[in-house]
Amino acid sequence: DTKVQGTIDGKINSAYSGVDPMRTVDKVEDLQHPIVKECLQMVGITNGIEIISIADIPAGTGLGSSSCFTVGLLNALYTYTGRTLSSEELAKKACEIEINILKNPIGKQDQYACACGGINYFRFNQDESVIREQLRIDDMRLLNRKLMMFYTGNTRSANKILAEQTNNTKAKLTTLHLMRKQADEMKDDIQINGITIYKYDKDSNTSIIGTMKKIMPVILILSIVWVVIIIGWYLIGIPLGPNAMPTL
Repeated sequence: DTKVQGTIDGKINSAYSGVDPMRTVDKVEDLQHPIVKECLQMVGITNGIEIISIADIPAGTGLGSSSCFTVGLLNALYTYTGRTLSSEELAKKACEIEINILKNPIGKQDQYACACGGINYFRFNQDESVIREQLRIDDMRLLNRKLMMFYTGNTRSANKILAEQTNNTKAKLTTLHLMRKQADEMKDDIQINGITIYKYDKDSNTSIIGTMKKIMPVILILSIVWVVIIIGWYLIGIPLGPNAMPTL
């Protein structure tokens, strides 16, 4: 959650849950937090503002917290100035700050997912345009029952990891194309079958893993039978190999 309000002394106050106590500066340029600084400059607020951010999860958990913070802060600041932006506009401006201004080696998916909310299919095109299809889920309770999230206690900066991934993009194009194809297939499955997608359910008999579970006993029995036959041939003394059979 991000709270924005004015100050009577014209100064800029900022506080972030679990990171820093309240800090006060006279000018936007003096702010240490890069996202807060760039958001204020983009909106055009130069002084007389207090920003308090409270988060339920720590930073560095891989849940896109920095992009969520950027989108939420922009929304709060624009609302404070009496302006209302669409979800797509907020996502686009958040991308402008994080990717183009701050040069973070990240994509656009976190900003758009946070700004738009719900279950969506996004296509990010080479011309920088973004296509969004909102997917209808009839039973969100069923989806929630199929999802679990655990906090491992470990945090890390995503910038280093994402920079390495960016450098290895060309070497992993085949994998990336496969992931994109899977996203297209999953979108189609959701639109046709809803959230009960047995193809992606590891416990379903129609999934790849489920199919393997189903045929595994047969494979095991056949393997045992072949081992018994080979041992029997050996004990009986039947010759084996390419030259075992007599020539006529």
